[in-house]
Amino acid sequence: MKTDLEKSKDNVRERSGGFLSDSSAEEVITPRKRESDTQRKRTERNRTVAARNKQDRDRKILIIGAVSILLVVILIFSAGKSWQRRVDKKEITRLNQSNADLQTQIQDLQKSNSDLQATISSLKTQQTTTTTSSADSSANGTTHVLQTGYNFRAEANTDSDIVMELEEGTSVTIIKVLSDGWVQAEYEGETGYLKCGDELSSKSSSGTASGSTSSEEDTSEEDEEA
Repeated sequence: MKTDLEKSKDNVRERSGGFLSDSSAEEVITPRKRESDTQRKRTERNRTVAARNKQDRDRKILIIGAVSILLVVILIFSAGKSWQRRVDKKEITRLNQSNADLQTQIQDLQKSNSDLQATISSLKTQQTTTTTSSADSSANGTTHVLQTGYNFRAEANTDSDIVMELEEGTSVTIIKVLSDGWVQAEYEGETGYLKCGDELSSKSSSGTASGSTSSEEDTSEEDEEA
């Protein structure tokens, strides 16, 4: 079978009445061949441009996708940081409130402790006072027979005036036991003070008190010797 080129040559010879040789026929079809080559090159160039455009589009799509993913990651990270800040702020607020409550409880406990200490001190004072009062009042309101003579003074000190001198065996009513060996007593309607020293210590079953104090006695014999 003849190729297209051979068929083209035969057609050219037929149109020229058989006078053209093969070389002349080749010269006649050369422009057509050139046109074909130009068309082929144009097609190849168009294909190359199309492929390059497609690569550019793919590259742009890839870049846009990467940028979009980066933006999404940034947004997620920012949202996470914002959420963490809110959580941290709430936690700090809660801790501050807990600390304030704890400080209030500590202050309340300190106040309660101070009140308790004051109550304990008051109870100790009351116990001491009660013990002292009980000890001192053991002879109060009792009749005591003096074991020696004493000065019956107007005040509870040795510099005060002597109301009278009470002799040994005199019965007096003890009103109150004072400090330093002094007692407030009553004799024949007179109220005065005696410094009995160690004589007054306890109350007997008969209502007569004899006892002890912690200082020297203010006896009438001393005044007489003086």
